[in-house]
Amino acid sequence: MPIFKYYRPNAYFEKAVRYNEIYFAANHELNDPNDLKASYYFEDDPELWKYLLSSEPISPAWNILLHLSCNDEEMTLRLNEIFKDVKIDSLTGSVREAVKIKEVELLELFERSIIEHPAPPDSGVAESASKKDRARLCILILTELIARAINHQFYSVSFSKNALDSMMWAHYADGFKGCVVIYGGLDGPEIKLRHHLMSDTYEAYPLREVKYIDSDKLIPILECATKGKAKVEEAFLQKNSFWKYEGELRMFTTQEGETYYMAASDMELKSPRQRIMHHGTNFITGIIFGPRIEESYQRYIEATIAGNREYADEKLGFFSFNTVLEPHGKVKVSAATKIIDRNLGRRVYQGEEMQKLLADLRIT
Repeated sequence: MPIFKYYRPNAYFEKAVRYNEIYFAANHELNDPNDLKASYYFEDDPELWKYLLSSEPISPAWNILLHLSCNDEEMTLRLNEIFKDVKIDSLTGSVREAVKIKEVELLELFERSIIEHPAPPDSGVAESASKKDRARLCILILTELIARAINHQFYSVSFSKNALDSMMWAHYADGFKGCVVIYGGLDGPEIKLRHHLMSDTYEAYPLREVKYIDSDKLIPILECATKGKAKVEEAFLQKNSFWKYEGELRMFTTQEGETYYMAASDMELKSPRQRIMHHGTNFITGIIFGPRIEESYQRYIEATIAGNREYADEKLGFFSFNTVLEPHGKVKVSAATKIIDRNLGRRVYQGEEMQKLLADLRIT
């Protein structure tokens, strides 16, 4: 199945076709400021608190069950009450801050719930530690457990199922002056990408369909911390129905933070994560040039792709399409050719043959 990506005619686009780049963007780089933004919320379910407290600790010193019992129903009911309806913004919120606001209530709850025996040697506190000291440690450990639900930052790259949408051309292709890259050769619902241009190792990235739903994007914290993060990705595949015309398909990459850092410090960790990936040279099936494209720029882009294929020992042929903007606002393909050699020799498609080619590539 071919997929499409709209580009403005700038250096980023030129790098994308020259170096086979796919760029995963952060929220602040996207057109919709709510695209990779959601609210985490605490569910009203004491049983999930029991599961959370009994989760595998990151080390013996971070084992909350050395101090508390997950079977203490009075405690789990109270925990549920303390956090019920609390929300954490996925971009600006802090687990540590959300817990700190509840610190007085938690300290009181944990101090009276501490198991009646001295702290074990590997518990992270002295054997003679007071209940209050152990309660404070429990608050730190609880913060780490909650952080397991939200210890990641999402980055995304978007494609479209639609190649000729006028609103997309006007918005994402610089007022019809840009291009649409046709990506093809998909092996199922995923794209194989390299982390470095010179690498010969590929990693598969699932390609997911965006759902257009007019509702808040809410992510259950306790479920994500105890049962996995499927609900997180679901939330970041939801957009307002205003954007439905985009027919968007999306891939993600994530950066994960260490939960014990999130529990102990408000310091924002800087990520060395590379967000530029590289696809195979023959993944570009063709280019659709906008109605306002300059002919010299079109030839430059065609020569760039032809050069890539020559030096990468790939099969040279790829498609080049020109378009016109009709009076009623529809973008229509006006010419179709296949570039067949490095000198930009062409095979022209016309009439029924062109219509079949467009249908095969789903350019409608």
